Amino acid sequence: MSEKQKIIRILVAEDAPFNLALIQSYLKDPAFEIDAASNGAVALQKFQSNVYDLVLMDIQMPIMDGYKATENIRAWEAEHQKRPTPVLALTASGFEDEKQASLAAGCNAHLIKPVRKTELLEAIRAHIHADARPSGENRRIPIHPPAEIQEVIPLFLESTRADIRALARALENLDYPKIRLIGHDLKGSGGGYGFDQIGVIGKSIEEAAKQSDSAEVKRQIGALADYLERVDVILD
Repeated sequence: MSEKQKIIRILVAEDAPFNLALIQSYLKDPAFEIDAASNGAVALQKFQSNVYDLVLMDIQMPIMDGYKATENIRAWEAEHQKRPTPVLALTASGFEDEKQASLAAGCNAHLIKPVRKTELLEAIRAHIHADARPSGENRRIPIHPPAEIQEVIPLFLESTRADIRALARALENLDYPKIRLIGHDLKGSGGGYGFDQIGVIGKSIEEAAKQSDSAEVKRQIGALADYLERVDVILD
């Protein structure tokens, strides 16, 4: 492995020892660093305490299943304004309703066990590549707010970050009226402060709340957190 090659850190949530051993054998390449969790609760704790490039999430696990673990991961990411980490569901079922359930929980893809080595490696590299973003200035978003409101911009941004935390809590409680209200406020305020994208995301959150679409709400919360992470306010 080249010294410049980035090591891909993967959290594998899998309660069956033989399935875990199989995945570990597939990922023996030095490019991968594997950490294991025997159930969803352990996976959540490890995710909150470490940094991973990708999560392989078994769905049927004791104590906390993969659906709930993924939902909690997405809520924690949103509350702490973290960029969403790819989560690939692993399940023995190929039924469409289970696939949709894993996607609704926040998973990026649904792989059927026993997964083949080539399929697993392709899925990992595809989602790692899709999640990659340019480094340095190219990933920043410059914003030039109107001169007359520049002094209140820090307060507006702090309020929006608080909205992300409130959205995450409301989503955990499936409080769609609260989510809809926050989305509506973001839709109305974003453009007025020079942050048009916040308004666009707010509208999407409001519409998703109307449909009780938890998966879309999660995606939009992640998009809002990512936007705030990358925005550069340029004052005249």
